[in-house]
Amino acid sequence: MITDEEDKLVFSNRAFSEMLGYSEEEVLGWSAEQLATEDGFESIRAATDRRVEGISGSYETEFVTKDGKKVNVIISASPMMDEESNYLGSVAVATDITEQKKMEEMEEFLHSLLRHDLKNKSQITLGYLELMKEELGDEKEVNFLDKSIESCQNSLDLIQKVKKLMETEKTTETYPVNLNEQFNAALEEHIKMAYEKGFEIEVGDINGNVIGGPLLEELFSNLIGNAMIHSDGSKLKVTSYKRDEGIIVSIEDDGRGIPDGKKDKIFNRGYKRTGSKRSGLGTYIVKRIVDIYGGRIEVDDSDLGGARFEVYLKKAE
Repeated sequence: MITDEEDKLVFSNRAFSEMLGYSEEEVLGWSAEQLATEDGFESIRAATDRRVEGISGSYETEFVTKDGKKVNVIISASPMMDEESNYLGSVAVATDITEQKKMEEMEEFLHSLLRHDLKNKSQITLGYLELMKEELGDEKEVNFLDKSIESCQNSLDLIQKVKKLMETEKTTETYPVNLNEQFNAALEEHIKMAYEKGFEIEVGDINGNVIGGPLLEELFSNLIGNAMIHSDGSKLKVTSYKRDEGIIVSIEDDGRGIPDGKKDKIFNRGYKRTGSKRSGLGTYIVKRIVDIYGGRIEVDDSDLGGARFEVYLKKAE
């Protein structure tokens, strides 16, 4: 569509008018605001003000069809200016994203159902299973219950990982954070597990401010938890050091390590070691968080005999 200096439509192609249920002639002389919902009006007005200043851009808004239905669109518009930088109007393309928005809303609903309702039911089931285990004396029956409890715990782990994956994909905000605070918060979550598994944890100085955000704690929590659950080791060593414009946090264990042929695969979504009943999302989430914060992660052999993960994060000014 093309608008004049008063933002009245002077041209509308068939696709635009049909999207709204009008003929091409019917919408001529109308402004985009007249076609918008009340919420859509505000975003259109703000974008129009920017174009008068000569600024192009894309934005999301809402139109109303001739029969009263709401249409979600993305508008990509560029101003037309004369030689003296006077605003003459705009050229714009509207892309219908109504179905996409419906899918996003349904996806959010299903994930909400997964995170809340299913999680609550799984926790109740887990509680009953653990109560039953206390009352049983038969070794075979206890073994069956242990498998049921493990399955329930894995389901809860998957729900938590899906939640974090959704948060990761939506979060792009970065700002300076204290590395020591983020790491200690993650470590605190695993103190009980370390005690139960007899895991020795050696932590050096973790200092400095880095570019990060709300998911940095989750990054370290995943790496610490993976080492305790999957390494078959008994010791965890954490150190940090500065390199170039960043800070590297090294997390290593004395477990069985990661074969060379699998080091480049462990950050793939869904990858898990043979026989594992876990979700395979932990290290994928770690990699996504590192990417969001402009860092990188590498895995190598540890001097302790297991695996060493090195997380590089940019130093904050």
